[in-house]
Order: sequence, then structure tokens, then C-alpha cells
Amino acid sequence: DLDGVTKGWLADRALRLLGRYPSALVDADGDVAVRDSGSADWSIAVGHPQDDRAELARLRAPQGWSPSSFGVATSGTSVHRWSARSGPTHHLIDPATGRPAETDIVQATVVADSTGLAEALAKSAVIRGSRGSVGLLRRAGAWAALLLLDDGDLLTTPGTSRWLA
Repeated sequence: DLDGVTKGWLADRALRLLGRYPSALVDADGDVAVRDSGSADWSIAVGHPQDDRAELARLRAPQGWSPSSFGVATSGTSVHRWSARSGPTHHLIDPATGRPAETDIVQATVVADSTGLAEALAKSAVIRGSRGSVGLLRRAGAWAALLLLDDGDLLTTPGTSRWLA
């Protein structure tokens, strides 16, 4: 999904261009690059994929968090969907099969040291599915992650609770 990866990269680049401002948020269609000087009062809502008016969670940098810049990205199978002969399908392609990923993760939101990395990790988690994705996210450097499963359960990586507003 080059569109998603590019959004993360563009959000990071735009944040660097705003370098003279001590705090800034750049929202690239849901992929958010953040620089927080510690004086700004902000939070990022994570939407629920089945209800446009509901929030799955709200994220805020933990008190005293360093470094000051990071990214938040969400990916999933609920937005870019269509019907095929085989049934409903989506845009996230499993590189092992070349077909839309068969996954139990509906939506993944990841916090990492850049928006580009957060976007790549969110997509990887969805494609991988719940088996092994928490370990993958930890090894790859995700600071926090929310994984909404198709049965409604919510998996998180260790330390995610510190990021919940």
C-alpha cells in the first residue's frame, strides 16, 4: 500500500519543515506526525472502524516522554474494501501469497519514532494477524500498539497503557 507508506513519509517531512515551532501535529489523512514540547495539551483519537462516531481509544504522550517527536498511524481492512467473487476483500496484500491478507486484525494503530515506521508496522501487523504481531511490533521498535480483532477483542503491546489518555 504505497499510498499509506507515502502518507507517513510526507507527514514526517512536513513536521521537519515546521521545525521552528516547539510543538506541532501534522495529520496526513489519519497518519499523524507529532512534535511535543511538553507544553501542548493534545490527544489523538483512534476511530472505531465500525462506528464513525465512536472512539476506540485516545492517545497522548506519557508525562515526561522523550524523545519529543514521534508518529501515530492506523491501518486496517475496513476502509478500502470491495466485493469479489470469493467474497469481501481489501487492499492489504500478503507478500507471501500476492493476495489480500487473510487476517483476524480489523485495525492496527501503532506509535513509533516516526510516522513512516508507524505506518509500515501497522500494515505489517494487520497482514500478519494476531498470531505473532505483538512480538513483531516489539522487535521492530513500536512504542505502543492497539490491535482490534474481528471478534471485538483489543490486543495491546506492553507499555501501551501509558499512552492511553
